[in-house]
Amino acid sequence: MIENWNIDYYETEPGKSPIVDFIDGLPTAKARAKIYRSLDLLAEYGFDLGKPHIKKISGRLWELRVVFASNQYRLFFFQMGEKRLKVVHAIHKKTRRIRKRDLDLALNRMKECLGG
Repeated sequence: MIENWNIDYYETEPGKSPIVDFIDGLPTAKARAKIYRSLDLLAEYGFDLGKPHIKKISGRLWELRVVFASNQYRLFFFQMGEKRLKVVHAIHKKTRRIRKRDLDLALNRMKECLGG
């Protein structure tokens, strides 16, 4: 049996995750379920999940792409150890490009997690 990837969420303090807050704050249970299902697929397949589900953004930073109805969601993650992924930021994507402030926040959180 193939071992699944572990997925951790960035925390601002113990037990407080802006990622979980983002997902839990979505307007419908179906949207939340779609994101959690996509995260389950990421845990099962890791980087083998491939396009259109995941895409490399910058250096070690990747995005998990989730489309639900006419909404596009992005969860930014990176590999943090053997079979371990860390989700550092999540957005409701409303424009064609990722906003610089969202990209910078994800990169800064990644650097923080890596001790840099």
